[in-house]
Parts: sequence; structure tokens; C-alpha cells
Amino acid sequence: METEQSTIQHILNQLNIAVKGSEEVYYTDKELRQFAHAFESKWTKESSDDEVADAFLEYWWDTDRPVRRCSVCGRLMRDGYCSDMGASYYCSDECLLHDYSDMNEWESQNNDQSYYTEWY
Repeated sequence: METEQSTIQHILNQLNIAVKGSEEVYYTDKELRQFAHAFESKWTKESSDDEVADAFLEYWWDTDRPVRRCSVCGRLMRDGYCSDMGASYYCSDECLLHDYSDMNEWESQNNDQSYYTEWY
């Protein structure tokens, strides 16, 4: 039981690092542990923080509790910019401007596959 607890805690710690604590904004402790238990059989000591975060996104993807992860800062989000049909996500203007010189550049490249939206 102690090993199980430490593995669960390790998964949750890696998730927290990868998404900079933003998981606590959108999910309860119970939901976070639910994910960690589901991911436990796939987790290894070599699993990276990003692999844990990707598994977290996949776990919640087709539920009524989905989130996306900002391509720049790594934080989770329920609303933001989706670029190129999900090739990149941005949680704020600041993060969007990390990849684009200004909003006009993004808007000029904006098409039906790039937009601001909410995921609920």
C-alpha cells in the first residue's frame, strides 16, 4: 500500500510541475487521484512530466470536464486560442504573442481552423 501511495503521489507531483499547479483550479483532489489511479499501470520511473500531462489531457478529453494545455506556458485552460485545428493552444494574449509578432499577424493567418473558444 505504501508503494501505491508513493506512486500516486509521484504522478500527481509530476502533473503539478508540468501544468504549474493549474490542475487544482479545474479538478478536485478526488478527480486528480482518480486520474492518477487510472494512469498508474502505464507510469514508469522514466515517465516525463510532459507524458503525465499528456495522459491527463487524454483522460479528460471526451468527458464533460475537458481542458487543453497552453503550448507556451503549459498551464491548463478551459478557454483560449486554438491554432491550426489544435496544433497549438494559447491561454492568453501574452502566450499567443510568444509565437506571433502581434495580434494582426495571428488574425491574418486566422481561418476556420484557428479561433478563440471555450472547452466545456
